[in-house]
Amino acid sequence: MTDLDQIAGAAALVTIDTDEGQVIETLERLAGIKQRIREIEANVKAAVIEWIEAHGPIEVGTRRYYVGTKKTTKPVNVADVAQALLEAGGVDALTRCLSSSAFKHGQVKKDAPDVFADLFVIEEVSELREGKAQTVKELKQADSRFT
Repeated sequence: MTDLDQIAGAAALVTIDTDEGQVIETLERLAGIKQRIREIEANVKAAVIEWIEAHGPIEVGTRRYYVGTKKTTKPVNVADVAQALLEAGGVDALTRCLSSSAFKHGQVKKDAPDVFADLFVIEEVSELREGKAQTVKELKQADSRFT
């Protein structure tokens, strides 16, 4: 039995009657497995990069694995980008260039508290289950070091 099988079994055993210690142990084991998987993924990718550099790209059906340079594109100055877009086409040009969740809602709430409620909407997420819309629940975690 693998660690994944063990944690899957432990998760199946967590019920409303499970004692808190077992729930905590299951959460901690899951966190450890997730961390280990991230480490394994990094090691496998590093090894595959070496392999591809020695032997060439790999093709699997429509997918091609190859080594490339990781790149990122960042604005030199966010204010200058916004100003250039406003000058080029107004607010419409600016909003066309925003990515999803472009605004940090927490920062906006700090900087413009009087209009925050007019600018943002907070919605509960729901999904269709058995023909009915039901609110999605998620396990949340707060770290007292950051609150």
